[in-house]
Amino acid sequence: MIVLSVPVPVIGTIVGGLIGCFAGALLGELSLHDNLGVGTKVSIFAAIGRVMGIMAKTAAAMVIAGSVVSLALLNDSKCNPTAHIYERRPAGTIQTDNDHLRTGAYAILSA
Repeated sequence: MIVLSVPVPVIGTIVGGLIGCFAGALLGELSLHDNLGVGTKVSIFAAIGRVMGIMAKTAAAMVIAGSVVSLALLNDSKCNPTAHIYERRPAGTIQTDNDHLRTGAYAILSA
């Protein structure tokens, strides 16, 4: 079993998945049809589909990671719904519980 393993963890997982996908599709096709050429063709396309799936999942993960990082770096009061709690107020003013109703869409209702 050690002979078939790849020592690099990420590469070994990907290669093992591709070999398993190829072998599983080949055995499945050979159990139904006795044509090795068709089985090999199906197995190759199964492995190609696996690679395309890995690439799509990696691209989606990069998009999600990029959006999280950009939101974290560009965070301001527009992105933070609790920013009004930490507003500076002039000395001597008291914030009431209804101050948040006087801003945004609620200003129309309270006017």
